[in-house]
Parts: sequence; structure tokens; C-alpha cells
Amino acid sequence: TVLLAALLFFVKQRLALDPKVLRQLCLAIVCSIAAELAFTLYIGVYDLANQTGHLLKLASFSFVYLAIVRKGFTEPKELLFHELSQSEKALRLSEQKFRSLVDNLGAGVALISPAMEILSVNPQMRKWFPNIDPARKPICYKAFNDPPRQGICSYCPTRQTLQDGLVHEAITATPAGAETRHFHVVATPLKDEAGQMIGVIESVDDITEFKRAEQKLAQYAERMAILQVLDQDILAAREPKALARAALAHLRKMIPCDGCCILLFDHEHRVTVPLALLAEFDCPFKQDDTLAFQCETFLAKLKAGETITVGEVTHPAPCAVQEALRAAGLLSFVAVPLMEKETLIGMLGLFARSADFFRPEHLELAKEVAAPVAIALGWARLMETLARQRRQFQDLASRLATAEQNLRRGLARELHDTVGQELSALGLQLSIVRHVLPPDSDPMLDQRLETATGIVEQTIEQVRTIMSDLRPPVLDDCGLAAALRWEGERVTEYYGPALVVRVTADESPPPRRPDQEIALFRIAQEAIMNAVKHAKAATIAVRLQAEADRLTLLVTDDGQGFTPGRPESEGSRQRLGLISMRERAMAIGGRLSIDSKPGRGATIRVEVDIP
Repeated sequence: TVLLAALLFFVKQRLALDPKVLRQLCLAIVCSIAAELAFTLYIGVYDLANQTGHLLKLASFSFVYLAIVRKGFTEPKELLFHELSQSEKALRLSEQKFRSLVDNLGAGVALISPAMEILSVNPQMRKWFPNIDPARKPICYKAFNDPPRQGICSYCPTRQTLQDGLVHEAITATPAGAETRHFHVVATPLKDEAGQMIGVIESVDDITEFKRAEQKLAQYAERMAILQVLDQDILAAREPKALARAALAHLRKMIPCDGCCILLFDHEHRVTVPLALLAEFDCPFKQDDTLAFQCETFLAKLKAGETITVGEVTHPAPCAVQEALRAAGLLSFVAVPLMEKETLIGMLGLFARSADFFRPEHLELAKEVAAPVAIALGWARLMETLARQRRQFQDLASRLATAEQNLRRGLARELHDTVGQELSALGLQLSIVRHVLPPDSDPMLDQRLETATGIVEQTIEQVRTIMSDLRPPVLDDCGLAAALRWEGERVTEYYGPALVVRVTADESPPPRRPDQEIALFRIAQEAIMNAVKHAKAATIAVRLQAEADRLTLLVTDDGQGFTPGRPESEGSRQRLGLISMRERAMAIGGRLSIDSKPGRGATIRVEVDIP
């Protein structure tokens, strides 16, 4: 009876034992039971039953030896802690999967110690920084910069995370020899079971190309803004001299030359008449009313619509204009023809004291200014050029916004399909391990499994938050109004009672252009963040008004306020945010206005026509 009970016990506890050990113990018990049955048939010392019983006893002892004594010497841990060993194997397998995921990510991952030492990097980081050897524990701000920095980067998110234990991010400007690379770095704290900081995990994305495109777009936007003001000034001018002076003033903002002028040609008298001059030196143009034009080759090129570039004025000069420039110490110049209905009426000139000063982009800018100046004495062509350039800019900005949203959507989908699924599977495996632990198992093991399960659940929640930031599902599922309410609730929950965000949104059908909704949502996000971070606002009101053919977004705060258009009032980071909002509004054909004064808060207003 005892042996049968033992056999049943081993069968019930079969999951807690090594299969081979379980099989040998069961065979030992079966042999013992058979031996006892043989002994019940005992007649004599040498009869068959007695001999069989002793042989079965020897077999039983052999199986016990193989199961316990031999296994105990060769694999004692497997014998005593089989379930723990299986858990460790599962954990190692999970770690291998996670390492494989990290190694195959397009993003770089680095482990940084509290002493700012690089302890580990994934293959993508090795690709970006091939000279880094984590075995030597190099200092991150020295190893990641070429030439090495001597101190911690001012924007370093890892330093901030080591100080407060929170997640921080930053856009870096990392020297890489002759160029500068830009990386988006997210620093996440790594803590032990006691909650002590043991390191920081850096997640790194190379956004150099994006920053270059962003810089070009900003430069183009600034250039377009200047040309737009020039357009307004030209239209407001009532006489040629005022028009020419306005054009030259705007031209000097875009091209840092030493001087510029607009000359008119009197073909009948073969003289050049200065219409306007903007220079910081004495020039014969200021003294003489006219200059004789003698170079027929020069004139023929201008009549053909050709822009003339002279890298260094020769001596003697071929005409009176070039002679006057050389006398003033000007070595290089550009002459852009002013054409009205294929007739040469003058030229736009740029001067510089340095030889070979003007670059191709300068020539393009000069041509853009020359066209409206010529059409000022008949200006219709300029309006067409500006309209075309505006459309190109809007198309470029729209494509950039679309690319950004596609990237965000792709990243969110990739996080959901890979990291999210793997973390969910890991959490499920940990839960299964906890439930199959025997009652008499080590309490510390159960506690560690519970901690690991909590970490996995927290990581899953963080991944979900990142996915929502990349592409809020509510925007796709419920529309702009619901997305604005969600954003208001999210910000209020994050900052607590110190901040109140009120959202009032009219329910409206989605615009026909999908990029309008996401652009308005991002503008609202940027405006709210500006109000919180820069204006120190306590109350923010977001209002979405829907009309038949128009959407109006209003974001009002009670913060510090500022003077729009004044850099010292806006601050560099806030100014970048305002530029970003203006670019997003322009990309969807919207109009953005700012009403703010120091100490009186601010109101951001965006109006978008619904096609």
C-alpha cells in the first residue's frame, strides 16, 4: 500500500521532476512491488520465487541509484530544483528573443552606466560608431563625438535621467568629423529590485536627413516670407524709385553682398540711369546721374536674358559701369536683366569686394527679385511666379507632413506587431510559471516572478503610450474633435491639478483632405506644449469651431505671453514651435495668427478652408 501510494504521488508530481528521474523512480517502485509479491510465494531459500524477489530488489535499488545517487552527483541542481531550472531556461530563451529583437531594430540601443560609461551597444550603434569598444567602458560624451567632448553635453537626456530617474529625450548635434549628425535620443532609467539606479538605456534614431530637410524647409519658408513681404511692398509702391528701394532692402536680407543697385537703360541715348542704390561705400553711382554704356557684348547678353557673373573685374574695364565698380574697390558683381515683355529695360546689380563671391543660390535669389522689379513697370509675371512657388512650398510641406505621419504610423504598427506581442507573450509565460510553482517553493522565487511580471506590464503600458503619441488611434477612429478631447484629458492627467485644459469641440464631418485633421491636431499639441513649457500657463482653453466650409482652431492660455515676431520675447525653442505651427498651417492652405502680449497670455488661431 505504501509503495502504491508513493507511485501515485510521483505520478501526480511528474511536472516537478526530471522525466528521466521520474521514470527511474517509478520503475524502482514497480520492481519493489513485484519483489514483495514474489516473496509471498516463498517456499525455500533456493526456489524460483525467492530468487526472483531478490533480483527484483536489486533492480529496484539500481533504479534508485540511477535516479537519485548518480543524478544527484552529476546534476544536483536539476534533481533538486528542476522547476527552477526549467524557469531559468525559459527566461534565457526569452532573453535571447529580446536580444534578437534589440539587435535587429533599426534604432540604436546603448546601455550607459551611472558613471556615463558605455557598457553595451547593439549592432546599429556599432554601425554608426564603429570605433566604440564597450569592453573598454569608454565615456559616452567622448566616444560618441568626433572630436571628443571634454564635458557632458548640455542637452544630455541621460544625465537628466540619472539625476531624477525619469524618462528624458533630446535632439543631439553630434560632431562626426567634417559633418554634424543629428540623433533623437530617449533615455530610460534602469533600476534594480531595490529601486536604485544602475544605468540608463539609450534608444537612438538617426534623424540627420530629416533635420536637413527640416532646415531646408525652414530656410525656404524664411525665403518665401521675405519674398511675400517684398511682394506686398512692391504692390504698395506708387513710383519706381520707392519700388526699387524696397526691392533692394529685401534683397540685402537674403544675400550678404557689399552693395546692390537697379539701373535703367536709355537705349536712345545709350546711357545707364541709376534708379536705386543700396551700399555702404562711396560709389560713382551716387555722384553721376548717368553712365555711358559702351560694351555691346555685355548689352547683347542682357538682351538675350542672360545673367552675367564676373568673378573679378579686369583692368582696364570693358565699360563705364565696370570701371566705376573697380574704382570703388568692388571685384565681383552679378548683373540680372530686367525684362518687360521680352524687352530689356534695365538690370539688377550685386557687388562684392571679394573675388568670386557670388554662388549659384545667390544668382537664383537675384533673379527672383529682378522679375518682380521689372514687372513693377508692368508686374503681372511676378505674381504668377510667387503663386507657383507658394504651391510648390505647400506641396513640399504637405509631402513632408505625409511622410512624417507615414513614419509615425509605421513605427506604431511595428511596435504593436513586434515589441507588444513579444512582451505580451513574455508576461503570459511568467504568469504560467507562477501558477505551476509548488506550494513549498522558495518565496523569493515567487516574489521575483511577480516583480518581473510587473515590469513586463509596465513596459507594455509604456509601449502603448509611445504608440498613442506616434499616431493617436482616436484620431483615426473618432475624428479631430474626439482626438482634441483625448489630448486635453491626457495632458491634464499628466500634469495634475496644477494645469487645467478645457476642450470645446464642435462635432464635424472629417475634411476631405486627411492631412488637414492631423495638421490641426499637431498644431493644437504644439500650442498646448508651448503654453505649458514656455508660458507657464495654469489654464488652457482649446476650441474647435466647425462651419460649412471652414474649420477654426483656437488655443488660448493664461500664461506669461510674449511679443510675436520678437526673438528675444519668444525664446529660441518657442520660436521653433511657432515656425513649426506656421509651416503646418501653410502646408494645408490654412492661416495662422497669434494674439499675445507679455503678461496677458496668448491665443493661437488657425483657419482652414474645407474643400
